[in-house]
Amino acid sequence: SSILDLCIYSRNYDAFDEIMTFLEHQSVTKQDEILQHVNPLFQTNLMIQILHKSKSLFQVFKKHAKIIIESQIQYENIFGYNCSFVACECHNADYLEYFLSLCHDQSYLTMVKEQLDQKQFCRDTLVVLQQQKNAKCFELYTNFLAGKYPTPPHWIVMKNIKSRNAMDPENLRDLSKLQSIQQSIESGQKHKVLNCIAGERKVLKQYVSTDSFQIQSDSEKMKGIVSKINSLSNLLENSQFKE
Repeated sequence: SSILDLCIYSRNYDAFDEIMTFLEHQSVTKQDEILQHVNPLFQTNLMIQILHKSKSLFQVFKKHAKIIIESQIQYENIFGYNCSFVACECHNADYLEYFLSLCHDQSYLTMVKEQLDQKQFCRDTLVVLQQQKNAKCFELYTNFLAGKYPTPPHWIVMKNIKSRNAMDPENLRDLSKLQSIQQSIESGQKHKVLNCIAGERKVLKQYVSTDSFQIQSDSEKMKGIVSKINSLSNLLENSQFKE
């Protein structure tokens, strides 16, 4: 077992938090020495977290989720077990919801789809969830199949903006806007999100009203605006607002 595994077994989540904080300031090589450790049961520390099903530990996980996700979530053992499927099998809705929220990023969407497709191991994730009779996990998975994902963590929003064009000044405005939207969602101010969607639609309409040559030259911007509208709509649909 790794030192992080021992923290979980002993329920010493404060020590887990301190070690993760220390690791975040180390090189990737040093991080991986601990974070990519696999125990004799072919389990990563993230798998152990999921199986442990501790609400307190989950809060610590969310604090350090980016580094934990990036170092461990791709792992799948020889039996086909990976973090996404383990969360389904042990009906840990907290971790499953977090993993599905990553699907707003295309690379994570592809990976999670592959992880939950267990046909080559003669397992059906939907059947597993039906047998577990966990309403929350079942709802999360059926929404996932319908293309509806939970609200993404802040670092995924930032990653998507940077991946489009890190040097484009518009991206800085997008980031500021998305941060404002996230705050509106958290505070239950539904009208602000609706106003933002309306504003993006107005900009899109201006592009569409121009001549065909201009539309062709601005096609990438139009795609970006449509993508923003869809993202905002998803955030709105997957969020709970105060009336």
